[in-house]
Amino acid sequence: MQDHADDCIEDAIAASDPDAQQQKFRELTELFEKVCR
Repeated sequence: MQDHADDCIEDAIAASDPDAQQQKFRELTELFEKVCR
C-alpha cells in the first residue's frame, strides 16, 4: 500500500495537468477507503 500511495502522490505532484492530478487524488482516496473498511 505504501508504494502505491507514494506513486500516486509523486505522480500528482509531477503532473502539470490538473485532470491527471485530480485522477491521482481520486486513486489515493479510494486506496484509503479500502484500507479503512
